[in-house]
Amino acid sequence: MISLQDETIHTLQSGSWLLFYYTDWCPLCPKLKELLEAMEQTKPPFSIAQIDFEQCPRSVQIYGVVGVPTVLALSNGALLEALPGMRPAEQYNALAARLAAPA
Repeated sequence: MISLQDETIHTLQSGSWLLFYYTDWCPLCPKLKELLEAMEQTKPPFSIAQIDFEQCPRSVQIYGVVGVPTVLALSNGALLEALPGMRPAEQYNALAARLAAPA
């Protein structure tokens, strides 16, 4: 999983992405990270990145993230969908399927 910072969020302007906002103190974030890492092993047609909510205020503001964990689906930098909070694995899998579907 790629780690991004405010200085590198321009990377999101190209391609399809699942962007995972986390913090080190979030008790649910490790479980969601594990799910996303397993998803990444299936070689999806999009990239998966993580970004520290507390260390990257610019991207938090750009995408309107208000808490962790949060997963965003992005296409060429545009927000398609957000899943704030911890959700059942099926919801993340469905989001990934929508992101992978041809436009």
